[in-house]
Amino acid sequence: MKTSFSITLKLLLFILPLVCLPTVIVGYLSYDASVDRVARLSREEQMLRAEAAANEINWIFQTCGMDLETIARLPMIQEFCAKKKSEEQVEAILRDYILRSQYYERDPPLRLSRR
Repeated sequence: MKTSFSITLKLLLFILPLVCLPTVIVGYLSYDASVDRVARLSREEQMLRAEAAANEINWIFQTCGMDLETIARLPMIQEFCAKKKSEEQVEAILRDYILRSQYYERDPPLRLSRR
C-alpha cells in the first residue's frame, strides 16, 4: 500500500524544518545573550552603588578626622589636657562642633573625662 503525498504537503514537510529550526536556534541564542547582558549590567550597577557608598563613607571619616585634628590643635584643648583649665569653654567648643555636623551622635551628654 503506497501513500502519496501532495506537493503542498511535501513542500511543507521540507520547508517547515528549514524555517523553524533556525528560528528556534536564533531565539535561544538571543535569549541567552540578553540574560547574560542583564546580569552583567546588574552587577556593574551594584558595583557602582557600592563604590559610591564606600566613597561617601570614606569622605565622612576624612571629615570627622579633620574635625578631630582641628579640635586637638586648639590651644584651649591643649591647655585643658595640661592643666584642668576652663572646662566649660572646652565643653562649649565640643558641643558647637557636635551641633554643626550631621555625623556626630547628639543623644548622649558630653562629659569630659581625664584619664
